[in-house]
Formats: sequence, C-alpha cells, structure tokens
Amino acid sequence: RLCQVKMLCGDWSRVCTYCATTYVDPKTTIFFDPPYESHEDVYSQKSSVSQDVRKYCIEKSDTQMRMVITGYEDEHDELLNYGFTKEAGNRQCGMVRSKRNQENIWYKV
Repeated sequence: RLCQVKMLCGDWSRVCTYCATTYVDPKTTIFFDPPYESHEDVYSQKSSVSQDVRKYCIEKSDTQMRMVITGYEDEHDELLNYGFTKEAGNRQCGMVRSKRNQENIWYKV
C-alpha cells in the first residue's frame, strides 16, 4: 500500500509546492498534523502554523487534492464550509491527556 507514497519532511509551506503535490498527481493526499492552537506555549513562541495550514486547505478546497488535518475540539470547523467532513477522535490523545480536549480530524476526499 505504501509503494507509491512519498513522505516529505520539513516546513509544511516549503514541502507543499505545486511540484511536490498537484504536478505529480492532481489527487495527491496530504496529511497535516499542525501544532494545536490551544497549545502554542509548548513551542516556546507564538505560532500561526495551525491557522496557516487551515488557510492553505481552504485555498486548495476547490482542487482534486485530498487533505486531512488534525486538531482539538472545533479548531478547524471553518473547513466544514468548504466540503470537509469532521470525525471525532479519541478523547484522551495528543500531548495533553485531558478529558476536556478531543482530537478530531477534518478531511476532504
């Protein structure tokens, strides 16, 4: 199943270029797991990675590209307006094991 998988590492904005995504295959699938907005303090600086990835997903929502993004609670619910589906994940996962945080995935296939 993974013989045609290309795994890229690095800053997401450097990796998600036309050549690495739609040029190779218009139906490229990208899995994003950005830092949770509610836990930016863990990264010792204010980060907008989660917001930037969400904006990228919105910009690419009218393409054939398939995207998956993870987050807590309603962090990416804005994507529901752009054809994404939300699935509830495990209540106790991620860096903080708390019953108040539920990790979810939003996807467009």
